[in-house]
Amino acid sequence: MKARPGDTAELLARFEELVRERGYSKVSAKVPEAVGREFVARGYAVEAKMPAMYRGAENGLFLARFFTPGRELDTRAEADGEVLRNAQSRAGRRVRPALPSGRVLRACEEADASALAALYRETFDSYPFPVDDPAHIRRAMRDETLFAGVWDGALLVAAASAEMDREGGNAEMTDFATRPARRGRSLAGNLLGFLERRATERGIRTAYTIARAASVGMNVVFARLGYRWAGRLVNNTNIAGRLESMNVWFRPLEGGGRAGSHRRNRLARGAGKG
Repeated sequence: MKARPGDTAELLARFEELVRERGYSKVSAKVPEAVGREFVARGYAVEAKMPAMYRGAENGLFLARFFTPGRELDTRAEADGEVLRNAQSRAGRRVRPALPSGRVLRACEEADASALAALYRETFDSYPFPVDDPAHIRRAMRDETLFAGVWDGALLVAAASAEMDREGGNAEMTDFATRPARRGRSLAGNLLGFLERRATERGIRTAYTIARAASVGMNVVFARLGYRWAGRLVNNTNIAGRLESMNVWFRPLEGGGRAGSHRRNRLARGAGKG
């Protein structure tokens, strides 16, 4: 669902209806700042704020409302805070090592869906979306999600995706997974750089991620590569077999928006032909 000015009241009412029907203990929303004011008036709190998230201009808010007592208690706040401080101490060192010799990094196609699903199945005990299902991955590819993978011969050893919102001009860098034996070789950083370039070509202006707050490696990757921390989503996601808090990181992409502008210019020129 996308929240737009004018339909927010209906959307909020639908959320509360779902809470009653299904017993949800937390409702989260990601919306433009102008829309977020109505959420705050209905008891939602701002957990993260991202400058210029929408079209490189309007701020984005990550909002939450807790419906079950205790869900909002962040019992890992101290440990997750230490992970964040460690990552921020390494911020801005944009060193992206070369891909290890013999590896191939490329965009994934629908034919790769089974290999991607197998990697995710082996990596995560649980995940917020059915990424272990090839059919889900193929649907995502058709719906503006770009997957990329690192291959060692015929074996997929690491993968990630960029879930693009072309209308909003932003993309979530997500679904990072690396086989345990291949970790520590900067594969995630290489995948991130590849996806950023592809997103920029498609007119995306802002990249962001929602990373596990407890993950030292992933938070360091984003901090080192120029991403800034926007906030923490408390007890937000069932991943790797438990409910975890998530850190939001973002980075403006250089050159983002050009592809969209070029396309609009071509359409405008074409409209004058008859």
